[in-house]
Amino acid sequence: MSYYYFRRTRLKFAPNLAYYFIYYICPVPDVVVRCTRFVESHGLTDGVYRVSGITSNIKRLRSLFDLGTAPPSLHSEPWISQDLHCVPALVKLFFRDLPRPLIAEEAFPLLREALAIREANSDSRVALDHFRKALYKLSAGHYK
Repeated sequence: MSYYYFRRTRLKFAPNLAYYFIYYICPVPDVVVRCTRFVESHGLTDGVYRVSGITSNIKRLRSLFDLGTAPPSLHSEPWISQDLHCVPALVKLFFRDLPRPLIAEEAFPLLREALAIREANSDSRVALDHFRKALYKLSAGHYK
């Protein structure tokens, strides 16, 4: 993937977050920021990511973000107001469609070990070294 690919297509559902962080200024994808703000502003909390929205609305919202034509305010669209759960479903879809997990698979064993050490000891500083090792397994884009 190249810089010109991202500029030409302006896809918000980037094939790899490492590329996204390199070619876009914002360290958090716009679709994630705007959708989570919408969810928080509507007070959707209990099981919000468990309930799916209407599939056609999710696809429509995704295409708006992909094409860069998403409305400045998601609140202004009546079809979104009628199907509030299509917005958190889009966030789920974004993370599900990533080709690589958000957290590197190599970090999972270290994180499990750190959590086990933290639970076994009352002093959480003992597990700090294991958490630090797990953080070093993350890509450079995670540090922005």
